[in-house]
Amino acid sequence: MQLEPNEYFENATKEQRASANLSSEISLADQNHFIGQNKDQYQSLLNAVDPQTCKTVVVHVCEKPNEDVHLPNPAYTYQKMVKEFAPREVLLLPEYNSNLNWKDTLHWISTDFTGIPICLPVFEGGNLSLPDPNLKLTLPEVQQAMSVADVRMIRIAEMISWYMEYSNPASIRDEVIEILDICQNNGLKVLWERMENQR
Repeated sequence: MQLEPNEYFENATKEQRASANLSSEISLADQNHFIGQNKDQYQSLLNAVDPQTCKTVVVHVCEKPNEDVHLPNPAYTYQKMVKEFAPREVLLLPEYNSNLNWKDTLHWISTDFTGIPICLPVFEGGNLSLPDPNLKLTLPEVQQAMSVADVRMIRIAEMISWYMEYSNPASIRDEVIEILDICQNNGLKVLWERMENQR
């Protein structure tokens, strides 16, 4: 069931509202305006991000041809976000078609994100590719991305909880160390996300 915007914001958590506001702005970036009610909520998000404690803002952008979701001009969106979030560093977090095909995602990043600093998604759980996670980049794939894009950060999303539900968390130790080593050796930041109920 799809909620109308007003109904969604009434029932959403603070984090969901923040995410939705940012997504609304991104989807409207090429039209250079906001949608009525969301403008105030988006401005509240901007005001809540303290530049003294938050030095980097990661903005999720996506292209999903199968769902008719498009990002026609990543450079325009990036410049708009840089202006809105100044003086903070802004990184785009690109997602192509739910990150289900690395070759397609890499092609999109290499052709549409030239000169744009990105946060590279390295792991995403989900259930679209079981028994595998939706996205799980190998070390060579991370290096491929670094060779064609300005990768400044990587994102690992809910890895432990996914492995607790579908596999064995202990099996990922060496892979995680490899990825973190490449981050350390190349000065990349790490965005490690976890579910609230993880212990």
